Amino acid sequence: MTSESEIAKLADALGDLRHRIKALKDEEAELRKAILDARPNGPVAGGAFSLNIRFQTRRRFDATLLPDHIRADPRYWKETETRIVSTKPAPSEPPHEKVEEFDVFEPY
Repeated sequence: MTSESEIAKLADALGDLRHRIKALKDEEAELRKAILDARPNGPVAGGAFSLNIRFQTRRRFDATLLPDHIRADPRYWKETETRIVSTKPAPSEPPHEKVEEFDVFEPY
């Protein structure tokens, strides 16, 4: 069985990893934008990697165009249950007020 302190360490590790992944995704988006701004299509060769920029068309089903009575019919829906693990930074402790320390002497 995993102890609470071990689970807390796992939670911190997962939160840290997700934070780093987000930073990498942000960096990727900036690089992608810079490449697309510089070259709208075609191949690009770097020293270690090459890439190809092209257009792609996809078809997708738009259920919003179906009549309401069909979209509301439960026979056309499939329900699934998923376990979700979400992370958020722990609240930081508020700054402690500076308290003057003193000794108390009580007479006996």
